[in-house]
Amino acid sequence: MSIADIIGKFAAVLYRLVLIAFPLVTIVFIWGLIKYIGFGAITGEETSAQQKTGGKRLMVFGIVTLFIMISIWGIIFMLSSTFGLTNIGIPGFRF
Repeated sequence: MSIADIIGKFAAVLYRLVLIAFPLVTIVFIWGLIKYIGFGAITGEETSAQQKTGGKRLMVFGIVTLFIMISIWGIIFMLSSTFGLTNIGIPGFRF
């Protein structure tokens, strides 16, 4: 088994994980934004400082996680092109 095969298998697993992780992290970010802005706009109640702090944390977590996932995918793409693997592309749904 060559290094190209190992990287190819790793990238195939990562591909599937990214398809699941990107939407989940985006939802976490949006949920943090809703918590930060507050449900007060929806329910008419005032948003507490604790809710805003939790919302900030979720938004930061979402942004950092998206950055890390995009960076890792860029490294995998760079390694795959270095070793001549042509079947690895940017994750996306195929219809």
